[in-house]
Amino acid sequence: MMQPIQNNYEPTQPQPPLPDHPTAHPLYHMVEHFINQGDWQAARAPLEELLTLYPDDPYLQELAPSVRTRSALLGYAEEEYSSDSEPRFKLEGPLKFVIPGLIFIVLLCLVGSTMLALQIWGLPGGDSQRVAARVSQLHEQAQDALDSGDYDRAVVAYSELLQLQPDDQQAQQGLEQARALRSTMSLYSEAIAEMEAHHWESSLAIFKQIEAAQPGYRDVANRIQFVQEQQLLTSQFSDAEADFSQGNYERAIQGYETLQEINSNFQSDTVREHLFLSYLQQGLTAESAAGDDPEQLAAALDLFEKALILRPGDSQARGESQLIKLYLESLEYLEDERWANAVENLNLIYDARPSFANASVGPLLYDAYVAWGDDLFEYGEFAEAQTKYEAARLIRGVDTSNIGRKLALAKAAQETPTPTPSPEPTAAPSTGSGGGGGGGGQVALPTPTPTATPVPQPYALTSMAIRNNCSGQGYIHGVVWNAYHLPLSGVTVQAFNLDNGAGPLISGPSNGDGIYQIIVEGDQIPGLWMVQVLENGQPVSEAMGQRLGGECLNGAQELKVDWQRNLQFE
Repeated sequence: MMQPIQNNYEPTQPQPPLPDHPTAHPLYHMVEHFINQGDWQAARAPLEELLTLYPDDPYLQELAPSVRTRSALLGYAEEEYSSDSEPRFKLEGPLKFVIPGLIFIVLLCLVGSTMLALQIWGLPGGDSQRVAARVSQLHEQAQDALDSGDYDRAVVAYSELLQLQPDDQQAQQGLEQARALRSTMSLYSEAIAEMEAHHWESSLAIFKQIEAAQPGYRDVANRIQFVQEQQLLTSQFSDAEADFSQGNYERAIQGYETLQEINSNFQSDTVREHLFLSYLQQGLTAESAAGDDPEQLAAALDLFEKALILRPGDSQARGESQLIKLYLESLEYLEDERWANAVENLNLIYDARPSFANASVGPLLYDAYVAWGDDLFEYGEFAEAQTKYEAARLIRGVDTSNIGRKLALAKAAQETPTPTPSPEPTAAPSTGSGGGGGGGGQVALPTPTPTATPVPQPYALTSMAIRNNCSGQGYIHGVVWNAYHLPLSGVTVQAFNLDNGAGPLISGPSNGDGIYQIIVEGDQIPGLWMVQVLENGQPVSEAMGQRLGGECLNGAQELKVDWQRNLQFE
């Protein structure tokens, strides 16, 4: 007869013994399975249970922090288990006898399967075969993890291998390698973070540490080269910036140019801006120190040209560059005796900046006019020669003591009379006489028609010339001479524009050199200007005209009119 089943039934069959090593326990296989699947959250629960069974096992103690950390990173929330939790429902009625019976049957099955497992484990050679298979599997798993860079999993596999085979040299070496690579990977991440923060010194130290420990690791060699280059660039840039801020533009230029040779993209906006300003300031310094030295001016020009490459539209750099170019070209024209070209260039510089090149422009312009006049005089073009001499006389700040004699010679050459043939007398026609006497009578000559004698003016025009002027104003000026070709002071001249109605504009009295001047505003320049001499507010010369206007370089904004008093009015 079957005995009734008691609710507090405890099986009396012996339980299977606890394996000596945790790696032989079924729970460990569950942990290993979940780790291989990457399910760290699922691996944590059986691992914690294993730790309660093997609290002193060093392998489990090393594995547990890694599993807990990864589980926490994946959002795992540790569950609390309570051994004395209350049942969720209470058995009542017939169920309280049926359920315990079912439990008894299940326990019998578990006991039977456990005994069967013990019998299998106890078979001779079964355990060694299982261990050998496991060792082979762990070697493969460890190598795969090492190759894929999963060094934590490699450490777990090699640790288990050494639990099974403590003398496995390959496993010991693999464990050391995995741990070293895991440490190296952590250092590499730290170095990358320092590098991205531009902490070049600390990142370089870490990369060198990695290279020494693991030669050829990832791209460490390239990273070291990159960081060293950044250190060099940063140092070069800092030095150039320091020179720039202190106004040492020559050294700053050298630093910025070296920086661009190494890496043109490093701090490119700042480098280009400061390099332009350095070129410009050093060019101005070199130009000021050069005076009229052509070689030094050429060096200053090179700096301005480099500045214009970086900023083509800069007006200051372009203006200085243009002045130096005109000056250097003028020196070549003077050497080649191309007076017209030299005068054109020098006039542009003289109008813009008379003090340029240590104020040498005025004397050079004077010499060019005089040499040009001498050539014209030699070829018999006395009026043109006189015009050039008079232009030379108007240049300020030069010694014009010898120009008066040249002017007198040019005027005298023009006033030399040309001999004309004397008229030959003609015989009076004879008048025929009547009666065949052959005598002829006188024929009356026609009476010429009288013409008005022109009234001479006290002053006569001696020369008139025009030229361009880019100062923004127009000028009407000239020299007044007496009958003996000496400068005449105290004479006024007036000018008026027939086209736009400007004027009359009246000059001040001519100075001791006989020079007078009228300034014309820029908007009044275009048109036909008439000029004449005044005495006591009344015209004492013919009004002589010339048209002005046009562009700065290609037009005419300056009119030069010279007068001479007639001898009969002296």
